[in-house]
Amino acid sequence: IIKVATSDSESGNRLAWLIILFAAIVYLEGFFGVVNAHLLTDILGARFSSVVSGMVICKSLKRGRRLDASAPVETSLAGNDIVRTMENLRLTQWVPMLITALIGGITVLVVLIGVSSVVGLFVMFSIVGLNRYISSKTKKAEKLNLKAGDKRLTLMRQLIEGIQALKM
Repeated sequence: IIKVATSDSESGNRLAWLIILFAAIVYLEGFFGVVNAHLLTDILGARFSSVVSGMVICKSLKRGRRLDASAPVETSLAGNDIVRTMENLRLTQWVPMLITALIGGITVLVVLIGVSSVVGLFVMFSIVGLNRYISSKTKKAEKLNLKAGDKRLTLMRQLIEGIQALKM
């Protein structure tokens, strides 16, 4: 932009178009972010909550009273799990905006910086890929650690039951 601004008047037209294009991209990103947030959280979120809550309550009414009063009731699902699921789904409202921001950012980088931006993008995507590879290895190690913890817990339970049997 500085190079274009300091050159001749013909480049001034190009600078104006770049600024207009950049402003349009930022405006559209914000506009679609607000539309998606409103659509996904307010409208679809309320519909999801009302439909699923109604289904759970209808099912619990069809089942009638339980014989065991200590067993969980389905209506507690409507009070806890449905609300928690809806809150977790609120994060999905950002996905369309994030995709458009990524595409817009890459476009602006390529237009303004040129070919050298490809090197930066390559480094960025390489780091993302490396991070994904490392996290998959960590996930496998955590699963092995959980299995070992389960074995230790089983042995401790058997040991405690043996001690209780000897105590009696």
